[in-house]
Amino acid sequence: MECAFLRRPRSGSTATRLTEVYSMREGGHKRILPGDDRRDDAIDVLQRLRDTPDAAGASHPMVHYHLGYYRHLQGKDDLARDHYHHARSLPSAYSFPFRPQSIAVLEHASTLDPDDAMSHYYLGNLVFDGQPERGKAEWETARQMDDGIALVHRNLALAYEAVIARRTDALTRKVLVNVQGGAYTEAAARREFNQGLVSLAQGDTAAAQQHFREALKHDPNHYWARAHVEGKTDELYAGLR
Repeated sequence: MECAFLRRPRSGSTATRLTEVYSMREGGHKRILPGDDRRDDAIDVLQRLRDTPDAAGASHPMVHYHLGYYRHLQGKDDLARDHYHHARSLPSAYSFPFRPQSIAVLEHASTLDPDDAMSHYYLGNLVFDGQPERGKAEWETARQMDDGIALVHRNLALAYEAVIARRTDALTRKVLVNVQGGAYTEAAARREFNQGLVSLAQGDTAAAQQHFREALKHDPNHYWARAHVEGKTDELYAGLR
């Protein structure tokens, strides 16, 4: 049995075999989803994967989320919390959880580590196809917790366009997709300004002014937002003629 083989001492060819077995194709972390009777085996294998730097998936967030969950099932929530905290700090590129068993893992991570926006992001990715409303809710929670996750904004924009046809702030969320290099302050200012324009078009001057003021908080040099706040838009438009 492969799992029993992997629990031998990790020296020589055994360690090499571990890397080979759990680096095949889609990565070992996607294969380790045991029942309670194999929890210790899962922890052993995932820890070896984590400790093998050149193995595919060694720094994959879901490896650490699953490690944390199995530690929780052992009654070791302190270790679980450490794994969850580390998981949310890892790069999210190419991390696409898809197994239903991962739902309980990410749900528990979001409970034990309430500051973990990434667990909500991954959970939204996992459930959106089958439960679009829940998926959007998870992404919204991630956005509220951490407004700097560009892919959350991208996903929400696509979700609102595809599922709700369009929401007034869907276009503004695309702003952050274009600034994944880190210009989040400017993007936030542009988003607030665009929302102000939407409110103006809807006849809600008070809401528009609030958005323009928020834009200035993010970017004091946003001259169009300042012109709207100070009632000097005519001067700017005159300068464009």
